[in-house]
Amino acid sequence: MVDQPGSGGDRDTYEMDGLGVDVGHTFINLTKENKDNSSVSRTFGFYPAKSVNPLTGSIEVPGVLNDDTGHTHEVKYETVVNKDNFEKILNYIDTNHKNNYNLNTYNCTDFAIKALGAGGILLTDTSGKWPGGKGSNPGDLGEDIKDMKNKKP
Repeated sequence: MVDQPGSGGDRDTYEMDGLGVDVGHTFINLTKENKDNSSVSRTFGFYPAKSVNPLTGSIEVPGVLNDDTGHTHEVKYETVVNKDNFEKILNYIDTNHKNNYNLNTYNCTDFAIKALGAGGILLTDTSGKWPGGKGSNPGDLGEDIKDMKNKKP
């Protein structure tokens, strides 16, 4: 799920709004369907444990998972995976959720792309630029997902 900067719809890596800088956010929703037709769903994202700012050189801090239930999004990619791939995604998340958050090399978008990739879901990873840095970002990922959907037969 991708909350692109601003109102979405483009590859901007950030937008200014009345509250400051909106960089967007990439997060994951996993739903497990049980044999009894019940399901369990969790929505979460990878965040910096404290503020990062490329203009001050503060780009790497401890990372944390946060509950993103209710977080709005402009774009989402939905697919079904088998049990083995679902477990591979869960294993990646369990193993890597305490990694350092690095604005340029391991941010919310990198975490989501790599977690889903562990389960065989391959998303395009376009690098964008912002003042003081560059890397994966919600603006580009949202547009990449739209492009993937448009290319499907």
